[in-house]
Amino acid sequence: MLQTVFSKAQNQTLEQFVQDAQQATSKDWPQFVSNWKYGVVCRLLARHKPQIEMVLNSLLRPEKHSVAYSYVLGFKAGEKMEDVQYVQTFVSQVKRLLECADGAQIALFPRPLTDAVRAYVDILKSEGMGLVRVIPTLKRAIQLFQNGDETILTYAHSELMYCCVQSMCYHLAFPEVEQEIIQVQSHGAVRSYDHLMYFYYSGLVFIAMKKYDKALEALSMALTAPSEHISAIQLESYKKYVLVSLVWRQQLPKLPRYTSNTLLRYYRKFCSEYVELVDAFAEGVDSVSKVIERHAEIFTKDKNFGLVQQVKKTLQKHAVRKLTSVYTRLSIEKVKDLCAFESVPHAKKILVSMIRSGELAATMDSQGVVTFEEQFTTSDAEMLSQLHKRIHSLLRLWNSLDKNQLEVKKTPNYIRKKLNLGGAGPMMGDDLANQALLEHMVRSGGFS
Repeated sequence: MLQTVFSKAQNQTLEQFVQDAQQATSKDWPQFVSNWKYGVVCRLLARHKPQIEMVLNSLLRPEKHSVAYSYVLGFKAGEKMEDVQYVQTFVSQVKRLLECADGAQIALFPRPLTDAVRAYVDILKSEGMGLVRVIPTLKRAIQLFQNGDETILTYAHSELMYCCVQSMCYHLAFPEVEQEIIQVQSHGAVRSYDHLMYFYYSGLVFIAMKKYDKALEALSMALTAPSEHISAIQLESYKKYVLVSLVWRQQLPKLPRYTSNTLLRYYRKFCSEYVELVDAFAEGVDSVSKVIERHAEIFTKDKNFGLVQQVKKTLQKHAVRKLTSVYTRLSIEKVKDLCAFESVPHAKKILVSMIRSGELAATMDSQGVVTFEEQFTTSDAEMLSQLHKRIHSLLRLWNSLDKNQLEVKKTPNYIRKKLNLGGAGPMMGDDLANQALLEHMVRSGGFS
């Protein structure tokens, strides 16, 4: 019986680890993971390095013993990768596991495979392999780590977004980038850096696809992450957040109240040029132009000059839209004067661009007279379709939250607190009865 073997901690040897994995059935893996701690296995492997390849190549099968196989690969990932043959073998083994692993096993304890995939991706990057070729591997890793639950954020998410942005293959970030994330992979598999990386690069993907509302949501997640010290990623996120806010909302909204005051001070201190741009935006095109000219070198160095130019165009378009609430017809010369455009050709270029893109309902005749028309409205069918998609998304989120809540209610600690059983000390009399009740509640599924 596996449980009897597991209880004998003093007999935990590499041979026993392999034997337990070989004997385990699908229902035994949770107990296997509970008793064979990752750190213990790594210490065993450190004493038996010559046997590691035999374990991986002959004794364990990645499709049948996925979690045990991942333990060994996780250990190898922490070793020095100096020998070329060692590296090639490791890459081949990780690839093999990703192709055929049992997601249910991996989900029980994802940390070892996460360590292996980190090392695997770093190797591929260092070899100069095109990042676009790493993307399918990362997508497969996400599927394994999530095991059917798309609300879980994994380490592979952050690498996927990074690779998509750096290779400029933004479309390959979908559908993962649009998944509603409500929980983070457990057991230390996801670091705070991974969290920031994912939301920052997700924001860049949405900016590239001109989905500015979703870009703001992603960037705000990076900006509001609890921290006493600011990171470079958060500063870059704030710069993008300012620019996208001006482009999309024509103002800079306040960050949520739960944002750290320390972070708020740092944002304004280290992103002063962008704060200055916000102030200039409220004053008009001339002020914005002066700020852009004054800080052009910084905006270019930050790789934000394109977005900064969009801010200026947004302000110009906003000035045109304001005319529609006052006038029905205007000459192009009058539009140029009222909006303070540089020249008539420049004003004409902006108007034509807005009309063609559907941002402005207007016509312009051969004499340069602009006639403003009623703005287009979203059709009932399109509105219903959008509403249906949103409701479906909210229902999926609700079901996922409900499932997570149920899992919490089934844990011994939760049940003990609800029953007011106190801590786990020496048991006598009523304590034994309480323990029996606790075990019964765990088996029956906890509180409903």
